[in-house]
Amino acid sequence: MRIGHGIVCAQRTQARKLVLGGVYLEPGFGLAIMNDGDLLLAAVGDALAGAAGLGNFVSLYDLTSPDFKHASTRSLLQMLATSLRSKGLRTVNLDISLCGRDLIFNAYRDDMQASIADALGIDATRINLKLSGALLLPARNDSDVLALATALLDDEH
Repeated sequence: MRIGHGIVCAQRTQARKLVLGGVYLEPGFGLAIMNDGDLLLAAVGDALAGAAGLGNFVSLYDLTSPDFKHASTRSLLQMLATSLRSKGLRTVNLDISLCGRDLIFNAYRDDMQASIADALGIDATRINLKLSGALLLPARNDSDVLALATALLDDEH
């Protein structure tokens, strides 16, 4: 068994649409992180990469190169999942928390959970996604959104 965790925090921005867990939402702001701003999938990627001993999710891909510059976080996560399977690792489960002030994500929870499961090629019952409108940890300011993910991997035998 291998365990990893990911913690990603980003500020809101009006410069992009909000995408979380591979699902586009419409609350009027996005997040200033990675290519498409999906901090939820970035935290999942960090947790999986950490569990596999690969370091930081973002460091696995040169986001300035033409190959990855416009890649979605979801497509990068799919690449990571394929790589983990090729190394004989399977995702046992994910425990994920998403929190931010004045945010209501519960209407999108099932869609986000299904999207994450699809990207990883696992059953959605292996994912526990918790959503909160209040920050659980201190943040830089009220416009921050925080994602925390813990991944458990096992060797396929």
